[in-house]
Amino acid sequence: MTTGSKVVCIDGSFPGPLRKLYTAVPVKGETYTIRSVYSARRIAFPSSPGSSDGEIGVLLNEIVNPPDPKNKYGQELGFKAERFREIEELEATNEKVEELEAV
Repeated sequence: MTTGSKVVCIDGSFPGPLRKLYTAVPVKGETYTIRSVYSARRIAFPSSPGSSDGEIGVLLNEIVNPPDPKNKYGQELGFKAERFREIEELEATNEKVEELEAV
């Protein structure tokens, strides 16, 4: 996943308290364009084991959110990259499934 990649949202579920932080969130099945990829922090469950581990975050061209209230540099609230799949990756997977079904 890189800047400019076309992706589809595969996880559009945001628990109530998390959802309140955002102005807008991605919708499952919708297509978006990656605006930026960055090293993110886990905000959903910050006290869980491994929560200090970094995550890959993405910003989307189609959605702009307010700054992360806990980021001293004013970084916009983004989304975990694992919520998305690159469209090319999905097309390749679909082609493999079609090949297997033909056999």
